Amino acid sequence: MSFINRLSQTTAQARRDEAERKRLYDLETERLVDQFVATEKEEFMEECEEAAKKGQNSCSMNVYLSDEVKNRNGAKDVTEQKLRAMLVELGFHDGTVERVERVEWRAAMERSWFLVSAT
Repeated sequence: MSFINRLSQTTAQARRDEAERKRLYDLETERLVDQFVATEKEEFMEECEEAAKKGQNSCSMNVYLSDEVKNRNGAKDVTEQKLRAMLVELGFHDGTVERVERVEWRAAMERSWFLVSAT
């Protein structure tokens, strides 16, 4: 094998290795975000249920990313998308998440619902 062929193969392998590292990193990021969003979903549902018990028809919650999620490349965008999807899953089809970045990443979720007659 010529030197140039060996260089070509080495470069090709390095690129495959890098692509695999990125794929694994992205999978781990998604796993961490999924865990985070699942926890936030439970808290948001509890907040809304408490608001409903008080006769309110809206609730809001601030979401702060954990350091583990916040420090991963692309995690902020993935988290924002998954929070929107979570709101839609819960029936808030206009699910909006306001992303507020100052010192630390925060998302604000505020939703309201229609009142249904108790009769």
